[in-house]
Amino acid sequence: MNLETGTDGIRATADSIMSAVSYEALLTTLLDVIRSVSACESAMVRVFSSRDWIPVHAHTGMSPRFLRDESLIPSVDCLCGRVARGDTDPSLFFFTRSGSFVTNDVDSLLARATDEQLGPVRGRCIAEGFKTVAAVPILHERRIVGVLHMASKQKERLAPEAVELLETLCSQIGGSLVSEGFELERQRKLLGSLTEALLPQPPEVIGGLRVGFAHRGASAPDAVGGDFYDVFELEGGAMGLIVGDFSGHGVGAAGLAARCRFLLHRLLLETADPAATLEAANEELAGSISEDKFSTAAVVVLDPAGKKASVALAGHPPPIMADRNGWARTGEVAGPPLGVSRGAAYDVEEVALSPEASLVLYTDGLTDSRNEKGQRFGPRQLAELCRSRSHLSPSELAGELCRVSDDYSARKHLPDDKLVLVARAQ
Repeated sequence: MNLETGTDGIRATADSIMSAVSYEALLTTLLDVIRSVSACESAMVRVFSSRDWIPVHAHTGMSPRFLRDESLIPSVDCLCGRVARGDTDPSLFFFTRSGSFVTNDVDSLLARATDEQLGPVRGRCIAEGFKTVAAVPILHERRIVGVLHMASKQKERLAPEAVELLETLCSQIGGSLVSEGFELERQRKLLGSLTEALLPQPPEVIGGLRVGFAHRGASAPDAVGGDFYDVFELEGGAMGLIVGDFSGHGVGAAGLAARCRFLLHRLLLETADPAATLEAANEELAGSISEDKFSTAAVVVLDPAGKKASVALAGHPPPIMADRNGWARTGEVAGPPLGVSRGAAYDVEEVALSPEASLVLYTDGLTDSRNEKGQRFGPRQLAELCRSRSHLSPSELAGELCRVSDDYSARKHLPDDKLVLVARAQ
């Protein structure tokens, strides 16, 4: 689709978008317009789920890792967040009079703008290598309801006329994005963003590890929970593993969990030290979340040969190391949960791994299942199960642990999420 210039052309294009018969068709048409107007190969459409969170509802050209990190962000974060809040200053060279953020050269932006002018920056677009970046507000009755995000790894991909055309278009289509008729589809998109941010299905092999993952969501009406995980390569061939559980349920808890996962990922990449990662994350969270919120976390670094694990815990259940000959719990001494108070210290435990050992990380929903007698499916039973099922692949073992925990419970509905991450050297 080509966007014609002039008022009539823009109106016709807006009408075409707003006449879409489904929310998916509307978003697809909007992405088509973005590609036709700009020279950017990557784009996202964000639509507010509340005034605090802006999930991605449609995207094109984004890498899986970038999409995971950016699929749900708080509206206080970064320049996209400033556009979403309407907190822009047209006297600054990177904001327009219509409230958009635009740079055709990220390197020049960072060299010219002060930290005070930019405000808090997540740095994810920079890390991805984008050189052209823009965020345009989507309006309904002069209220910002979403953000159009465009990016390219080449400089000078957005002409001023293209930005003006997109600003005019985005001032006219917001009503369709927030139409009551599309509410169910928007909720599905939100759920997809939450899943992408917290619980994507990992590949079976990452770096030198075979990986398995399983998750069961709670059954409550606000069942979206705060469980999260991550697996990624560190410099030198080591592997980082993170499992955490942010307190509460609902979109707010899930959004904070996504923020916590992103923070732990970034810090572990920088330090390759589980304890230093938790200490830095705790300092940042303790100063930015409410007093009744916190997150538990297990952070692990596996050496390149998979023979040693460095484990640090923040109020989280100790991981289990198991093979056919036995089992052990690792990192028995846990520091406090993240975000409770500043100045917390965390210890690292070094654990030797046998060649066939599985390292099992999990959230407490797995071991909190209780049978009809009120007896808990505790860590010891879980560890014995890990040993007796050690012949299974990591994916099979993760699924089996969740299944047995489900069967053990006398409750028909799950009161809490369950998450299992299994890692084993190839």
